[in-house]
Amino acid sequence: MAIHVGFDKERAELVLDCVHRGAPIPPRSDEGWSVDDALMTAAALMWCAQYAAPTANYDGERISPELAEARATTIITDIGAVLGFYAKLISMMRAGEYDRHYEPEIEGVLRVGDSGPDMVLTRGARG
Repeated sequence: MAIHVGFDKERAELVLDCVHRGAPIPPRSDEGWSVDDALMTAAALMWCAQYAAPTANYDGERISPELAEARATTIITDIGAVLGFYAKLISMMRAGEYDRHYEPEIEGVLRVGDSGPDMVLTRGARG
């Protein structure tokens, strides 16, 4: 499968500026969001997570430069796994399956190992 790529530098700058200011991110067109808009916005937000994640623990506490350097090499894989998990939860939500398995808010730790991602929920699982 091929996916169209249409990078727009000005759009990327706008999205990053909106995130920095805490402002809403508008679609590029009055007709609403396009796939390109969604992918560019997702990429900009992924960059924000990638930029912040290597220098902080998951509770926000700063970490050593050595650990940050080691984490930077795996952060894309880790973030990709988290995004995949979120996408799965959103798919479950849209299909009406989420509430059978989870509370409205969940928390946990997702680790990516040799056998793939492993999600351990610490709060919000039903059953």
